Amino acid sequence: MPVAIVMPVSEVTPAILAQESDALLLAALSGLKDAPNLATVLEAQQWLATLPQPSGWYDSPEAALAEAKRLRQSERLTGEFVSKARASLNMSRADFAEAIGYRGNSNTRHKTMFEVENGVKSLSPEASLALRGLLAEHGLESQ
Repeated sequence: MPVAIVMPVSEVTPAILAQESDALLLAALSGLKDAPNLATVLEAQQWLATLPQPSGWYDSPEAALAEAKRLRQSERLTGEFVSKARASLNMSRADFAEAIGYRGNSNTRHKTMFEVENGVKSLSPEASLALRGLLAEHGLESQ
């Protein structure tokens, strides 16, 4: 039973659709108000890939649940990990914060990373994903 998770950009609540076949799931996705014209399963999968995670097309409810759990766990990056990643990239706290999506002036970004590195705050899910992407981009181990 295929499942689609749709995390709309403008809303917090996801649409979770499960159908008995790919064709029925495609039809259900096509009926969403923000969905583009989706003629094929591939087009639907490509559209879902552009939405915030855990949006996606999954082969089963179990696969969708496993991915959601994986994302939740992967977002929990320790302050030590963040500090080591920043040092590996040889970046200041302010530049590092900006590179993973934090905004504000240099002092604000520096303070945010100081608090993350010292366990006062956690990275946002978006920043965690951006950090993993940044590490991959620079060929560093992200484990």
